[in-house]
Amino acid sequence: MRQVQLLQYLHGDLDERTNLTIHMNINQIAKMTASKDLKDLEEKGFLSSQKQGRHVYYYGTEKIKTLF
Repeated sequence: MRQVQLLQYLHGDLDERTNLTIHMNINQIAKMTASKDLKDLEEKGFLSSQKQGRHVYYYGTEKIKTLF
């Protein structure tokens, strides 16, 4: 359910982004759980990651549009 909510959020605006901390705080989950969620969605092709300085940001891909 967390992953679906994240994809719905990113579906609205593909320029929107998230990161580990944001995902942890919104869903009140542990760092390991948030990391697994984001990596899993990236492996499935729904997210792409981009490192910016010390942070890694995740952006939705066009594949999200196939879901909604």
